[in-house]
Amino acid sequence: MRNKMRKQWIKSLTPQKAWDFFYGDEVERFISDFYVDGYTNIREMCQRFAIDFPSTDLGYFEQSELEYLANLIEQYIYAYIDKKGGLHNLKIYSEEELDEMWLEETNKLLELMRSTEHTLRIAKNQRRIQKNKKI
Repeated sequence: MRNKMRKQWIKSLTPQKAWDFFYGDEVERFISDFYVDGYTNIREMCQRFAIDFPSTDLGYFEQSELEYLANLIEQYIYAYIDKKGGLHNLKIYSEEELDEMWLEETNKLLELMRSTEHTLRIAKNQRRIQKNKKI
């Protein structure tokens, strides 16, 4: 049953939906990340990327499904490149820029975690105060 549902879900994906679900960031960053790792062929980038897809709550992906998903992502990237007027019009980030972006995102995530932890502590203390007032 899960296999059938997963296959139906995969077939319902458009290139845009596949991109948004599995990556969602800018195409320039995707390409830049793979350039830094030595990939220069977009099809190979997409195939390599798809290998790392996690399973879903509908089960693990079969090899043919991974290939299909990689193809959808490739279609999305090429449509984006065409819309931009060609690969030469994309901003390809250097390794240093990518590292800085990663560090900035990591710091934002850590700050969000700290903020959430602080908010939870406040809520817990307020509940404790409310409880003590009732006693």
